Amino acid sequence: MDVASSLTDRDRHILRLLRWHRVLTTSQIHVMFFGDRNTAQHRMTRLHELRLVERFRPLRAGRDSEYHYVLDVLGAYVVAAMANRDPDREIKMRWRTDWAMSIATSQRLAHTVGANDLFVRLVAAARTKPVAELSTWWGERYCTDRLGEVVRPDGLGVWREGEATVAFCLEYDRGSEQLSRLQKKAGEYARLEAAWGVAFWLLVVVPGPRREAGARLALSG
Repeated sequence: MDVASSLTDRDRHILRLLRWHRVLTTSQIHVMFFGDRNTAQHRMTRLHELRLVERFRPLRAGRDSEYHYVLDVLGAYVVAAMANRDPDREIKMRWRTDWAMSIATSQRLAHTVGANDLFVRLVAAARTKPVAELSTWWGERYCTDRLGEVVRPDGLGVWREGEATVAFCLEYDRGSEQLSRLQKKAGEYARLEAAWGVAFWLLVVVPGPRREAGARLALSG
């Protein structure tokens, strides 16, 4: 009853994003949903108190970074109910908070947060442009489920602005993979585009100028 009387539509939207994109930081939630960082911090603390979200602060350079949020079990119930599923079955079959928290010690934490941040920035930009929206945001896991037999992007999005629409797949490159892998993926994306019959952009995010030069060379064919 406490949760039912406290939840807002904004809270539900935040929980849904955590369900599909695994982890979001305080800063990311702030720019997408709040005008003030302190308000965002207070609201997320309240959702944590209600057992809707769990949180952790990874160590970086010997000091704690900002809070990172994942979905807690009660939040998973709320999202399942919003999707008109059987919450008891959904949680029994699919949800474990300890699994959700495993991202805290995963080597993929920075990759997941970074890939999500590209989409977060687009959502934040749309808040200042009434004619713009990020109408589609598929995360890495959903892309794997839907496209994994052909290619595994780090995300897929559709950006609309006025009469223009841009569909894109994301390759978030932190410099840890051989560039030959990116070259191979270019062919996989070409096959995906042919199979869909829909033109889209491949958006490659790199950590710096040297990597950009290597990526351009790998993709030049």
